[in-house]
Amino acid sequence: MSVVESKRKENGGSGPVTPDIGGTSLLKRESKVAKSLWLRQQDTITRLEELQRQHEEEIRAKEGRQNSYDDLRTPLRSVDGSRRPSVVNDINDYRGRPLHDQLHGAYRATLLSHHTKNLNLRGFLNLFFILLFVINFRMVTDNLMEYGLMIRLPSSFRDILSNWPMLLCFLLMHFCILGAFVIERFVAAWVPHLLDWSECVLIGLNFFLVFIVPYLTVCNSSPSPAASALLLAFSIVWLFKLFSFHHVCLDARRALRDGDNFRELCSNSEEAEHVRRYPYSITLRHLYTFIWMPTMCFQFYYPRVPRIRWLSVIRHVFESAACLALMKIVVDQHIVPVARNSFTITEMQSIPLSTLLVHFLDKITRLSIPNLYVWLLMFVGLFHHWCNILAEVTRFGDRQFYLDWWNASSFGEYWRKWNLPIHHFLNRHINKPLRRARFPRIVATSVVFLISALLHEYMITVPLQLGWTGWVFLGFMAQAPLTYITNLSFFQRNPTVGNCFFWFIFCFSGQPLGILIYWYLWGVKHGTVQQLDPSKIQIM
Repeated sequence: MSVVESKRKENGGSGPVTPDIGGTSLLKRESKVAKSLWLRQQDTITRLEELQRQHEEEIRAKEGRQNSYDDLRTPLRSVDGSRRPSVVNDINDYRGRPLHDQLHGAYRATLLSHHTKNLNLRGFLNLFFILLFVINFRMVTDNLMEYGLMIRLPSSFRDILSNWPMLLCFLLMHFCILGAFVIERFVAAWVPHLLDWSECVLIGLNFFLVFIVPYLTVCNSSPSPAASALLLAFSIVWLFKLFSFHHVCLDARRALRDGDNFRELCSNSEEAEHVRRYPYSITLRHLYTFIWMPTMCFQFYYPRVPRIRWLSVIRHVFESAACLALMKIVVDQHIVPVARNSFTITEMQSIPLSTLLVHFLDKITRLSIPNLYVWLLMFVGLFHHWCNILAEVTRFGDRQFYLDWWNASSFGEYWRKWNLPIHHFLNRHINKPLRRARFPRIVATSVVFLISALLHEYMITVPLQLGWTGWVFLGFMAQAPLTYITNLSFFQRNPTVGNCFFWFIFCFSGQPLGILIYWYLWGVKHGTVQQLDPSKIQIM
C-alpha cells in the first residue's frame, strides 16, 4: 500500500492528502549528514571545491529569491537632498574601502597541498639547476686545487700508432660479412636439407672468426683499454647481427619448404614479398646496410626515410664528440685520482677493519657522482647521438633506441628500456625461440641473464687483460634476485621507492665499488698497488 493510500484511509477515505513535511525534512537532514560524512573522507582539495560549489549555489538561490537590491544600496540622494553620482561612480568611489574588499570570499586550499592541481614548480626547478651548477663548480675547483690539471692527451704519434693492430683487425672482420653473404646466397639456399651439416660448419667457423680474431688481437698486442673495448664491442655487435641474419634466413627457408602463408607469417607485405623471392632477395649491399644500421635484428624490409639530413648528422657528430671529451675530462680529472689514492695507505695491512671500511666507503661516495656523469654521458653519446648518426646515414626509420629507463621502478623494467637493440635481439632470437620450444619461462630468462653476464665480464676483463675475475659476472647475476625483489607488490604500489632503490643500488654503490675492485686488480698486475693480505687485517 502506498503512502498516499494510507493517508487517505486515515482521513476516512476522502479528502485531500496533506504532504508529509516531516518526512521530507528528515530526508533532507539525512542527505546533508551523508554528504557531510562523504566530505570528511575526501582530500583537502576535493572538500574545499565541494564547499565552494555549495556556497555558490546558496548565493544563487538567495539572488533568485530577491527581487531588488534597493534596500541594500545607498540612496541616490544625500542627506541635504542633493543627487549623488551614478551607480558606476558609486562603485568607483567604494574602491579602497575595507567593506568593498572581501578578500576571503571563497574556499581555497594551500598551494603546496598534496592534491593541488596544476601546481607550477618551475622556479624550484630553476633553483635546483643553479644549486647543481654551484655544487659541481665547487667540486671542480676543489679537485683542481687538490690534484692540479690531470687530463692526459696522447704524448706522441707513437701512442696513436700503438693501436694500429685494432684497425687492421677491424678491416679483416669485413671478410666475415662477405662469408655470411656467400653462405646464405650460394650454399644454404641450395642444400637439400633445411639445416645441412656443411652449412652449420661454415656458419660456426664464420662466427668463430668474428669472435676469436679480435680477442687474439687484443691479447697479443698492447693497445689501450679504450681501443680494445671498442674493437671487442664491434665484434660482439657484428656477431649478433650475423646470428640474426642466419636465423631469419633459416626461418625463410622453413616457410618456403612448409608452404606457409607469407602474408600471415610476415608483419607486412614488403617483407612477405622478399621472403617469397628468397634467396634472390639477399644482396651484399642489403647485408652491409644492415650491418651499419642501429639494430641487431635482421629484416628483409625496414622503414626508410626518403633522404639523409646531413646537417643533423653533423650536429650529432659534434655533440657525440663533446660527450667523449667530457667523459675524458671527468675520468682523468675526477675518477683516476680518487681511485689511485684509494690504495696508497702505507699501513693498510695493519689498520683495523672498521677504519678500512670507512676509508673505502668515503672513496665510494666520492666516486659516485663523477661515475654517474660518465655513465650518463656514455648513454647520451652512444644511444642518442651515435645511433642517430647510423640511422641518418642508413636512412633507418625506427629511431626508438631507448625508452624512459630513468623512471624504472624495478631492475627488470630498466633492462627492458635501457638498450632496446640488445633487448630486441635477446628477446627475438633467444627468449622467444626457447619459449616456443616449450622451455619454462625461468629457464629462458636465466639463459638471457647468463649471456648478458658473460658478455659484460668479457667486455671489461679482456680489454684490461686481467683474465677471468668473475666480479662483473657475479654482480650482474646478483641483479636476478634484485629483479625479483623490485617486482614485488610493495614496489609496484610505490614506484617512487622502487626508482630510488634502483638509482642507489645501480649508480651510487654498485658501479663505484666495481671501479675500486678493478683498479685494485689492475694495479696489482702492473705493480702499482700492493696486494692486500686478508689474514693481516685486524678485525678490531
